Amino acid sequence: MTGFSAIARLLRFLPAPATPFLVEKVMVRSLMMAWPSRRRVALANLSRILEHVGRKPGEGELSSLLDQSLHLYSRFILCMIGLPGEERAAREEVDLDLLPALESLRSEGRGVVLATPNFGLVGHALWALRLKGLPMLLPILNRDFLAHHEAGVFAGVSTVGESARPSLRSLREGGVVAAIVDINYLPHRPATPFFGAPAPLGYAASRLARTSGAPLLPAYAVVRAGRCRFESHEPIDPRGRSLEEVNLLLARSMERAIGEHPEQWLVYNDFWNLEAMELEYRLARGLARWS
Repeated sequence: MTGFSAIARLLRFLPAPATPFLVEKVMVRSLMMAWPSRRRVALANLSRILEHVGRKPGEGELSSLLDQSLHLYSRFILCMIGLPGEERAAREEVDLDLLPALESLRSEGRGVVLATPNFGLVGHALWALRLKGLPMLLPILNRDFLAHHEAGVFAGVSTVGESARPSLRSLREGGVVAAIVDINYLPHRPATPFFGAPAPLGYAASRLARTSGAPLLPAYAVVRAGRCRFESHEPIDPRGRSLEEVNLLLARSMERAIGEHPEQWLVYNDFWNLEAMELEYRLARGLARWS
């Protein structure tokens, strides 16, 4: 069990209002965003995205978008903790709009690589898919982060670095492998053009699709009017395409979704600073062993 999983077990026993308050007001808004540089970077990321799609945001708009984003990020953490209210939201407040496209691709017998960034209520959306009974595998940095969840959820999670064979087996059997595509914990970090500059996007989903021949389905857990709609873009057929071509197509899809809803992209580090991101990835891999 990791430190996060142990803390999550404790937080689930607190009175109902206490845990959301501690996570959003203390952990996210006070501790995570306490350093002025972190807030400046988050605002600069939003500004880059909006300028790329032709908008010139003012300070007030950027601050409002960041406020909305931090609230969504807090709910993502609460979902990771497994708070009963967020579990209920995954069951009752997520519309799986992508399900027809997903099932149609699965009917081809090659499985599906479901590619999604840290966006919207992504944790709730993936949980809702799992509750639907789909054979789905989700590789994360350390599967023991979620050891406090019920066995049915925990069984569908694997650890990056140990997930290649289980993922390929799942795809051969017609299953779904979900991949978070705006982070890259693999040893190599090629840069992909993203919102006008090279960025260290993940390539595990693209590599898995090319190796297996499975179609890659870009998916986004968009929040609208208080509900989460798990939507998909056009599938990407990896056959006959290079890894760079597949990743570039995926990046264009991500630009489209994030450009429409920049406040729902849950990334707050200096994403286009390749040297800084290299250090952050290395640190995260090291901390994952015990955190």
